[in-house]
Amino acid sequence: MKLVKKTQDFCFYFSSSTKWAYFKTMNEILMQVSPRLTQLGPTVTVKRLLPYAKKRTVGPFIFLDHLDSTEFKSGDHFDVRPHPHIGLSTLSYMYEGKIHHRDSLGSDQVLMPQDVNWMTAGRGIAHSERLPDDLRGKSYKMHLLQFWIALPKQFEDIEPRFSHHPRSSIPVITEQGCQVTVIAGEAFGKKSPVDTFSKLFFLEVLLKDNQNFKFEPGSQETAFYILEGGVKLSEKSYQKGDFLIFAQGMPIEFTATENTTLVLFGGEPLAEDRHIYWNFVSSSKEKIEAAKTLWREQKFAQIPGETEFI
Repeated sequence: MKLVKKTQDFCFYFSSSTKWAYFKTMNEILMQVSPRLTQLGPTVTVKRLLPYAKKRTVGPFIFLDHLDSTEFKSGDHFDVRPHPHIGLSTLSYMYEGKIHHRDSLGSDQVLMPQDVNWMTAGRGIAHSERLPDDLRGKSYKMHLLQFWIALPKQFEDIEPRFSHHPRSSIPVITEQGCQVTVIAGEAFGKKSPVDTFSKLFFLEVLLKDNQNFKFEPGSQETAFYILEGGVKLSEKSYQKGDFLIFAQGMPIEFTATENTTLVLFGGEPLAEDRHIYWNFVSSSKEKIEAAKTLWREQKFAQIPGETEFI
């Protein structure tokens, strides 16, 4: 399939294999989702964007929490106690602050700004995310994005694994005059070292005022979330906190109305629906029930150094 002609609002495509052609609207928005405030603890409130009742996934991305830049007072501890996962990978991307990750594999890693933690639960893993010792008793800021990526069915029961990728290992390129960080997956001919299990992309895009940016996802689903600044898309303006999901395969083009930071993510849709219960994701309700029983009976592998139980 090739692009024959493009105007501001339409793309005209021609398929040589099937001898058909059609118009495809540029920037066709499937829906705009408003973040929901979710309390994770006495001092931690996040903006939850996925899952959403009318659109539970974007490609394989099934969950997105945003801890917006939040100032914590001395004595306010960011502590997510030990909890389990199955059937997914977690992706944590830090902007400000630090998080101490520990898991039942024995992983012990502090996540720093622009680093990536990638944890694949597979058949089951438990982990905790806590404030590092060097920040306890001090005032600090925390700014974090955390995604869950559902595993394809054939990988749901693989052995759990964890990898840490420092900022120096993550590709940063100049594309259309904008700074693009390929945090996970592949785009613009660059591939992140994060070991994904399906076709996806997760990009950070930095635009200066009045810069234009175009993205062609092919057959993938796409969404973007504005962290700072604003953009104009098809003559309509969007600002910080706006989360847009586009029609599958939709080419998008937008212009920054000020200095802007946004994340662009998506991928190929999963072949099957996914069920979510608490921290468990699976194509099988029976596997979720089995995981619930294992956790209640404390038969998940233990995290070295952790004694709390939810």
